[in-house]
Amino acid sequence: MNETESGVLSNNMSGTPEDLAQHFLSKGIKDTVIITLGGDGLVYATKAGAKGRLPAKKVKVVDTTAAGDTFVGGYAVQRAMNTGKDFDHEEALVFATLAASITVQRRGAMDAIPRRYEL
Repeated sequence: MNETESGVLSNNMSGTPEDLAQHFLSKGIKDTVIITLGGDGLVYATKAGAKGRLPAKKVKVVDTTAAGDTFVGGYAVQRAMNTGKDFDHEEALVFATLAASITVQRRGAMDAIPRRYEL
């Protein structure tokens, strides 16, 4: 979810993204909470205790239409390809961020989403 959505869903518009991620874990999220922060990157926290903040890629933004879908798709690809116990959340989030950063540099939706070989 994005920062605004996390505030609305938690009924806490003034909490830090880190606090909100912990809030959602305490409410029963089974594995990972990811809160996107637009140009400020993202915050994540896992039930297993991993957590962090990753920066956004600094790029020239042309169109944000498919950025969220691309991010989620990139993360899902990494989850599907790495199903073992040693799944690296941060590595998957870096991959998803890279995919979304390419998307926002292009116009449109489907045509803007990068192919795997571009990553």
